[in-house]
Amino acid sequence: MTREALADLVRDAALGVLGDPSGLPADIPLRRPVEPAADYTTSLPLRLAKAAGVPARELAERIAASLTGADVSATAAGPGFVTITLSDRARARIVDDALVQPLPPAVAPSAHADPRRRWVAEALARLGTDDAGLAVAPARLPDAVEPDSLRFAVLATPLTAEAVVDPDRWGPRLPGNPAFRARHAHARLCGLLRGAADLGLPAPTPGAAPAPPPDTLGVVRALADHRSALDEAARLREPHRVAQAAAELAEAAHALADGGRVLPIGDAPADGSSPARLVLCAATRRALAAALGVLGVDAPERI
Repeated sequence: MTREALADLVRDAALGVLGDPSGLPADIPLRRPVEPAADYTTSLPLRLAKAAGVPARELAERIAASLTGADVSATAAGPGFVTITLSDRARARIVDDALVQPLPPAVAPSAHADPRRRWVAEALARLGTDDAGLAVAPARLPDAVEPDSLRFAVLATPLTAEAVVDPDRWGPRLPGNPAFRARHAHARLCGLLRGAADLGLPAPTPGAAPAPPPDTLGVVRALADHRSALDEAARLREPHRVAQAAAELAEAAHALADGGRVLPIGDAPADGSSPARLVLCAATRRALAAALGVLGVDAPERI
């Protein structure tokens, strides 16, 4: 379930409670929750309460009750928030969708002479749209930054802002360089999947993702948000959203790898959650490859 799909459910629940769509905002606010076991929280009742003439807490309780169903449970929290928790089935479906996510198509090189305009045009073409009529600010491109990091840095900048690439940040092949960190994350996931194959562990199979372990919900959320980011980047023609999603996926991937429970250590038996974590590795690797591919950045299997 993507963020957009969940936002639609929240909108429908609010509409069912209020009966009048006029006050509903175009963008339903969804944020990461304070509760570690939940998936999202929304402040929508706080925004609607005054116009609806209903106390925000009461409105939150009514929207939460309307929202709760087979794949979503919701509770009122605080002065007027709704905390949303997805079912194991819904979380597993997010992982399954990522496992079969199509990689971006090859596109013809753009004819733009300006590098930034060329990279923007190619990224948008991979998203299925174009750059016609877009205002794109200039970019300052230093020589001391490798091509993949340079392209990532430029495309990570909103189009209306000048792209100033700091070589001290984007030049080193170190974790402080977001482009390197994203590419390194992809390589780490590939390494874990190779290790699993060497140990004879079953390969992740699309359509059969187990319920993600509770401590990996950040990875699941990054996968769901990534799909929404690609859709929004295409609709709004804003490729920086893809770079942001790639950076968030990279952080999730490193957290998954750093947890040390994907593969057995030494002669120890595999952790009981290892199959679910391997599926997450494969799904995150695929999503990260898709995001980097949209940007035209290499996704290495070793680094």
